[in-house]
Amino acid sequence: MRIAYLGDPNNIHTRRWVSYFAQKHTCALFCDPPVLRPIQGVEIICPPMSALRKAVAFKLIRHRYSNNYFKAAPYKEFVTHWKPDVVHGFEALAFGFATAACHRFPTILTPWGNDIFDWPRESAVARYLVKRALRGVDLISTNAPGLEDFLEREYKIDPRKVECFSWGIDLEIFRPEQVDEARLMAKRYNISENARVILSPRRMKPYWGIGQIAEAVPELVRRLGPDTVVVFLRAFGDPAYEAQLRDQIAATGFGENVRFVQEKMSPVEMAAWFNRASIFISIPQTDLLSLTVLEGMACGCVPILADLPSYRARVADEENGFYLGENTAEALTAAVERALSDRERLKAIAARNIQLTQEQDDQHKASTRMESLYRQVISKRK
Repeated sequence: MRIAYLGDPNNIHTRRWVSYFAQKHTCALFCDPPVLRPIQGVEIICPPMSALRKAVAFKLIRHRYSNNYFKAAPYKEFVTHWKPDVVHGFEALAFGFATAACHRFPTILTPWGNDIFDWPRESAVARYLVKRALRGVDLISTNAPGLEDFLEREYKIDPRKVECFSWGIDLEIFRPEQVDEARLMAKRYNISENARVILSPRRMKPYWGIGQIAEAVPELVRRLGPDTVVVFLRAFGDPAYEAQLRDQIAATGFGENVRFVQEKMSPVEMAAWFNRASIFISIPQTDLLSLTVLEGMACGCVPILADLPSYRARVADEENGFYLGENTAEALTAAVERALSDRERLKAIAARNIQLTQEQDDQHKASTRMESLYRQVISKRK
């Protein structure tokens, strides 16, 4: 097959998905610059806007989301010229409208989360783009059970158009017992072997609850002991926001108990962090069943989560993870303390999650399912 992907070339999950299919099919990734790293075996195409279109999109209108409307035409032109068998877009707001514009070909759209939950409620333009995107594609792929009900209620999408299944993770990378890798990662960031590590793996932006984690640091150290270290991964987050949190934590006198990791982690490095940490925290405002959460669980790192419907589909409180009673620093501290209060229970939860992800989140099985969906939408067009 010739598969045209539309998505962020620097998003780790987009890269993982495209890289996997490039081993079996001819793939191109249509995207916005900059492209920080090439993807082996994948043609990278950045459809340019004309000078007039750029002027209208960025100078005349100056709306936060206008680029996502005006880039649809050049994307359609370049995708059409490439002649794919199927078009698969990632992220309903940034690339969904452009994916739907390629309706000459069979189309699949995969929303990430806040692109359908939050931004459309903040902006009429965002809602228009997302609604047109969801309605304009042949099929919607999600890993969040029950999302079809939300899409029907919020956007009038036929539930039969929504396919829900785990997108899978690479269990050869995200696995437990990576003792040496974990030790080397900790040494790289001056973390002692005796330290209890709490990991924040989500993007360095307020939306992801990073502020609550930073606010909780002093009380976490007081309750858990001075050997507690909280690690923040910036990922593709905001350096200015990180600097603000650095100053905030330093002012409390607990800067030595925090590590800010500015480098963008590879999947192998992410797996090492999950193996070194006892628990990890994922408390965004909204989310689908995040691949980051599943990757942590597969490594035996126990999740502390915001109480979101998509998480509830896989994680039960105190059975294979822990939920915040409310999204506050105090509730976060209580949830972390509860999780770490019983070492044997923590080990049992880790073992349960390792088995669960092996059974339900094998990337190879998930990719076979997606490949069958590609063929399904292609056959329906014939």
